[in-house]
Amino acid sequence: MTIVKNLIDAGEIVSAIDEASGTEIINSAAAAGLPIITFDSDAPPNPERKAYVGTDNIALGKELAFMLQSRFAKSPGMYAILSDTNPNLIQREQGIRENLAEGWEEVDGSPTDFGIDATLGVEQAQDLMKKYPDTKVLFSAAGRPMRAPDDAWAKFAVQYPDVIKLSVDNSPEQIDLLNRGLANGLMGQHPFDMGAKSIDTLLKLSQGSDVEEFVPTNMETIARVSSTTPFNSLEGGDCNYPSGGRFVLPGAAVSILLFVSVAGMIM
Repeated sequence: MTIVKNLIDAGEIVSAIDEASGTEIINSAAAAGLPIITFDSDAPPNPERKAYVGTDNIALGKELAFMLQSRFAKSPGMYAILSDTNPNLIQREQGIRENLAEGWEEVDGSPTDFGIDATLGVEQAQDLMKKYPDTKVLFSAAGRPMRAPDDAWAKFAVQYPDVIKLSVDNSPEQIDLLNRGLANGLMGQHPFDMGAKSIDTLLKLSQGSDVEEFVPTNMETIARVSSTTPFNSLEGGDCNYPSGGRFVLPGAAVSILLFVSVAGMIM
């Protein structure tokens, strides 16, 4: 309890789900004389926010676009983004658009806003595909739709097998769907690393030490080598900020994918 109490007294760690609440919390903490940092989703520029710990979300979006164009689609087409209004997801959308080559066209109704409703995310994907059946790729700026109950994502993926499906995050549910051939690639984050580095950063601030304004955590690429290879031929590896090299494991067993993923999740 003493450690927890000391940490609370040291300051606050928040994830900004929208600009207004993020600014309000930061200003309140500053008025109380507490240092404050953000993690996962950063707040708008504010001199009282001492650091952001987490993924470079624009770079994360760029990595998704890179994965698409280097592994799955050599020519442009129509695409859609499943998303919500959180600042970090908006940055991921930005990264996707910035790194797509000329010729890619985002469909009307994209990005979506599924909020915290995973089932709604799948329903929005179905609606977009019905309206734009020639959509070539579906990005999900968060893993939520893939974690929808009742195997909803799997049912959607089976209905649209030719659509390239790329998502942020690498939860166990998503890894299972990837292994079942119901997604093409994932860009994973390291949430436990975010938590550990957030606490370490806040403690440094409470002790009067200087900290970096941006404390990055790694990303992890897990993807099929190509859309035509068997699903036991995988690509994986850590991507150091903002991006990094990849290694291909031709013919690798599915257990290799699980090892890479779990190792990334607990680092």
